[in-house]
Amino acid sequence: RWRTDGVLEFGGRADDQVKVRGFRIEPGEIEASLMALDGVSQAAVVLREVADEQRLVAYVVGGDVPPASDLRAALGAVLPEYMVPSSFVVLEGLPLTTSGKLDRRALPAPEIVGVSAYEAPESATEALLCRLYGELTGAGRVSVTDNFFALGGHSLMAMRLVVRLREELGVEVPLRAVFAEASPRALARVVEGAATSERAGVVSGQGDLGGGRVVLSWGQERLWTLDRLSPGASEYNIPFSLWLEGALDTGALDQALRGLIMRHTALRTVIDGATGEPVGSVLEDAGNVLEVVDLTGTVPPQGEAPDAARDHALVLAQTFAVRPFDLSCEVSLRGQVITLGKDTYFLTLVAHHGACDGSSLAVLWSELAALYRSARTPGRSDLAPLPWQYADYAAWHRTWLEESVVLARDLDYWRDHLAGAPACLALPLDGGRDADRSRRAGYESFSLDPALSGRLEALARERGMTVFGVVLGVYGLLLSWLSRDDTVVIGTPVAGREAPGSEGLIGFFVNTLALHLDLGSCRTVGDLLAHTGNVVQDGLEHQQAPFERVVEALDVERSLAHTPVFQAMFAWQSQEMGEAALDDVAATAALGIGSGVGLDRAKFDLTLAMMPGADGVAGVLEYDADLFDEERVAQWCDLLVSLLQQMAGAADGAALATLSLVTADGAAQLSGFQGDVCEIPEDTTPDLLTAQALRTPDGEAVVFEGDSLSYGALAARSNQLARHLVAQGAG
Repeated sequence: RWRTDGVLEFGGRADDQVKVRGFRIEPGEIEASLMALDGVSQAAVVLREVADEQRLVAYVVGGDVPPASDLRAALGAVLPEYMVPSSFVVLEGLPLTTSGKLDRRALPAPEIVGVSAYEAPESATEALLCRLYGELTGAGRVSVTDNFFALGGHSLMAMRLVVRLREELGVEVPLRAVFAEASPRALARVVEGAATSERAGVVSGQGDLGGGRVVLSWGQERLWTLDRLSPGASEYNIPFSLWLEGALDTGALDQALRGLIMRHTALRTVIDGATGEPVGSVLEDAGNVLEVVDLTGTVPPQGEAPDAARDHALVLAQTFAVRPFDLSCEVSLRGQVITLGKDTYFLTLVAHHGACDGSSLAVLWSELAALYRSARTPGRSDLAPLPWQYADYAAWHRTWLEESVVLARDLDYWRDHLAGAPACLALPLDGGRDADRSRRAGYESFSLDPALSGRLEALARERGMTVFGVVLGVYGLLLSWLSRDDTVVIGTPVAGREAPGSEGLIGFFVNTLALHLDLGSCRTVGDLLAHTGNVVQDGLEHQQAPFERVVEALDVERSLAHTPVFQAMFAWQSQEMGEAALDDVAATAALGIGSGVGLDRAKFDLTLAMMPGADGVAGVLEYDADLFDEERVAQWCDLLVSLLQQMAGAADGAALATLSLVTADGAAQLSGFQGDVCEIPEDTTPDLLTAQALRTPDGEAVVFEGDSLSYGALAARSNQLARHLVAQGAG
């Protein structure tokens, strides 16, 4: 939490068992460093929301303030990277309140600038790319030499850039090119030589089959099938909650929820499977969608909710969050608002994944707020009509893939990419992999502090990658070591919003990629990052094939004991969540990564979810508690953080074998071991064993469960094993 006095504070609820590493950032130190520079007389550093992300912004005053690139370089020489502001704003004077303090609300919105000196575009294509870079990242002025990812871009934004280029120029630019040629000048050469796009746009009404029936997407059909396999399950619920402070109008909120469901037909699409084949249809009415609970009798008159009342609200919200949806007759969005006292509420919304995905949340909150305002002001309407509905996209996507060569090409890629991959990730288990196990969900939270996050971002930029790619590689390495298998398959979601206009819709656009990491040939840190980067970029290039079709094409053996293709998931939640606000009602997120309210069933053996924020990166490892004990998963989280720390500080040519699976706490315990002190000879262990075998070949060397080996026998066995390993190619 960023306190009002400018200190980043880390912690959790009172009932959390949270390990907190001390960290403190003083804006005063950054301001002092700025004012030590020539031309700067005053400075103020604050945290601001820029392009839907929290960023550190510096406001400077002076007669001859240096360019932002010089300010950034000068600060980078004396401060750690995470303390260098992302934006600089030059003012004639700092705005002050009547009491003489900095007036934060009067500070203007910052302008994001790149790290390079400004160079103007020299062609229409370069000018277009500079404009698109600015619109997507929030940068005010983009140089043709600026790096897309240094401006705050990530994989999702890169996909949006490709879509915008297709929309504005009618060309198909490979997603890989955005990573490889990240500046407007370099990418312009790719754009000018790109092939013309053959994709037709989505047409309104093309998903309407008449009689209220609509086309279903492959994703909707898959989730319906999974729902039939596990009736009454709730692992595909998407819950999120807010603490609300203010005069909430529950009637207007109910009307806004109904309006949102009526506006987006995906939220009121139901599926009939009476014939064995799923058939979609749209409900004409949203029905009752908001549940109101009054707990005011359990709180003091002043409206301050004590811990007991809040705990009661969390229990009610948990029950509400895991209540299954009936996909055959129920809308896919519902709400619960709990009144705790005067102007104190707890709001929970739950959507079904078949009608909503992570990228839909920003649309949901934005439109819910607009509809709430409209409900309180009759006759007001802030929302333009939608260009088309999700069923139209489903019909367009099916037609386009089946009539083009894209689907066949992508399926060929995934068959080749996943050849030789293990059918099941062989992690050490604490419970049996029974087909009928309950798949209880457990959650283990952790965090990466801003210093480590900054070092990982720098490493990613040096390698031309995103932080997602770096963390994926380390996650894969950990899973490989734990399973003792050089190859692992990790699933990851991609936004799937390649159709122009899809950004404004609520629906299940997301697709899943099965990324096969073959780490057997990776000897160094550089090898690991290069391999992971290539796998990610190739996967993104072939993301059009729906995961459902990939599973069919692989013809994998189906088992109720584990999910097909992969059992470990990694979700990097960088998509803009949107600002949750309802007029003058203050909202504080209560659900999210590591929160106390979650789903009761695990989708996969392991799901690693990470979300970057102003105070570093928050993470949670969801696990199947029928397979793994809490203590084991907590150790894995510590190992993951430890490996990321080692990776961030390792040289490109450092051997992966030098990375340790001993955490800092474990090393401290080992170093604190008190035993007999003796001199360690310079000879290697094999040398010592050979010498001892020559001295006492019949002496007892090792004992295990009643069996023993002499030194002579142990030396002979170890030599035999060594020769076998060398014959197999061991170094």
